[in-house]
Parts: sequence; structure tokens; C-alpha cells
Amino acid sequence: MKLQFVTPNQHGVGDHIAAFMLIIMPFVLGLGESSPRAKWISVGMGVFLISYSLLTKYRLGVLRMLPFPGHLAIDKLDAVIFAVSPFLFHFTGIDFLYYLIVAISVVLIVVVTMPEQPSDRIWR
Repeated sequence: MKLQFVTPNQHGVGDHIAAFMLIIMPFVLGLGESSPRAKWISVGMGVFLISYSLLTKYRLGVLRMLPFPGHLAIDKLDAVIFAVSPFLFHFTGIDFLYYLIVAISVVLIVVVTMPEQPSDRIWR
């Protein structure tokens, strides 16, 4: 069974949805009970995701300067940031749970994403 089934272009759609969610969900969920940082780190990471997504070489990229494997490397760094933030900033309750779920989600999407867009000739 092949684990990588998400194409870079599909990943790009997910990036824009994820960035939007990272920006709005802290307000919807009322994050910040254990620390105001819980709200603002997520918002900042959402803005950062939009930024490097617009630089990535895939269909939804605008400047297309960042090779997709580099984009995936930044995604991995994001997962680490989401994983360590609750411990570094002493998040508890929903703040802790939110960051744990986001970290695991980012790792999973990186694992199932192809590092290169399949050739159109393969699909004809």
C-alpha cells in the first residue's frame, strides 16, 4: 500500500484551508485560557503558512520560488513548533489539546503527501 497519495496541488488547497482555520479557530474555540500565547501563536502560524504557500511551486503558489520539498520541510518544522509550544508556554486544557491535534495533523499530512506532482502524461 502506497502511503503518499496527496499530490502537491491537493496539498496546496489544504494549505489555504488550514491557514484560514489556524487563524479563525483560536477565536471560535476560545483559546488563551492558559496563556494568551495559545491564541496568537496559531494566528501567526496561519499567516506564516499563507506566506510560504504563496511562494511554493504548486498550482496555488503565486511567486513559485520555493521548491515543494522545501515547503514540506517547513511543514515539518511547523509540526515541531505546534508540538513543543504547549510545553514551552505551559498550555493546559483546550489550549494544550488544540496544539497536540494540530501537530499530529501536520505530521500526518506531510507523511501522505507526494514530494513531486505526478506527470500529466501518467493520468491521460
